[in-house]
Amino acid sequence: MSRRDADRRVADCLASMGLHDFARHLTEELSGGQQQRVAVARALATEPAMLLADEPTSDLDEGNRVRIVQALRRQADAGTVVLLTTHDPETAAEADTVPLLDEGRARRA
Repeated sequence: MSRRDADRRVADCLASMGLHDFARHLTEELSGGQQQRVAVARALATEPAMLLADEPTSDLDEGNRVRIVQALRRQADAGTVVLLTTHDPETAAEADTVPLLDEGRARRA
């Protein structure tokens, strides 16, 4: 990918997380929620075949939770395998499959 295309992809991913104005900020200049959204944007920018997301919506307000879930859904719809862990039933409800852990054993919801 050319530098120009990579820059465009990064800008698009940051914008999808509502962070287009923060592209030039240092990590320590961002809030915890902004850092969390940057981490998701960085993962999306790589266009991975598989994305592992551990509690990507924890401690976020409703609007940013929805923003992340929608971005992960778009990525999954584009063919990426998205595996996420969550304690949030609203986030889990957006998944295609929801296995539950019960005393160390996986089972379907």
